[in-house]
Amino acid sequence: MSLPGDDVHQYDTQYSAFAENVAISPIIRSTQIDTSSANTTLKLKSWMEKSKVHSLSSTKAQNTAKNVETEENENVRESLATFASNVSILGIKNVVDSKIGWFRRVMWLVFVLTGFGFLIFHLKNRIDYYWSNPVSVNIELHYVDFIPFPAVTICNNNKLRALNLYHTGEIDVGYLFTSPTATTTKNLSSYNWTEFITEYGHDAPTMLNAPGSCEWNAQPCSVDNFTRILTEMGVCYTFNHGDTNLKTELLGSTFGLKLILNAEQYNYLATSHSAGFTVSYFA
Repeated sequence: MSLPGDDVHQYDTQYSAFAENVAISPIIRSTQIDTSSANTTLKLKSWMEKSKVHSLSSTKAQNTAKNVETEENENVRESLATFASNVSILGIKNVVDSKIGWFRRVMWLVFVLTGFGFLIFHLKNRIDYYWSNPVSVNIELHYVDFIPFPAVTICNNNKLRALNLYHTGEIDVGYLFTSPTATTTKNLSSYNWTEFITEYGHDAPTMLNAPGSCEWNAQPCSVDNFTRILTEMGVCYTFNHGDTNLKTELLGSTFGLKLILNAEQYNYLATSHSAGFTVSYFA
């Protein structure tokens, strides 16, 4: 059983406890809020410091990269300048020579670039010419129905006939034509040398005295088809001399000129070096 006084005392006790709880709780909450703000501030400061360190690191890395790039560029420029100074091309040396005025260096640069441009132009021109497959030799075949026959000249290697000279007593004069040491006591001013060579030279009838000795285009020919001419070898005879317009339809020896010649070697001078004939043709 409780007394009234006891109820009052119990109420006061409960009120006091409630008041204490009410007074203490705000303090606790305030303390909790302040502590959370401090932690947030510390975290923010830590993040800012880390960001600052990261920003400084990035800036330092960028500066380092720029310095490396700058050093590489300087090394390249120095290498190019050294190469240009030592190269055997005079114009490039003058372009990089700092001792020369800028105007002269610019002029040398223009000359070098112009020469380089001409070099590229000519190289391209020659390469284009090579790839165009130029032809240096042109071969054309023409088929004709008739072939013009050339003039054929025949000369005996012995200029004068020795037996004829002996018979007329002119053998000493004859040797004057074949030997540089030959002499004579005769008056040579009275001689007609054209007539002398014609008279004592070999004649065509004797040269072609064998049967069937002349044949052209599978047809017989004769002395009448030869013309006598005078050359440095003496009397010679030409077949198809002048504008005879001889032509052959087929090739080969059968349809050409066939001759059997008499060299008259028994009639040679002692100073003749070879026996036979010299044959020349003129188209």
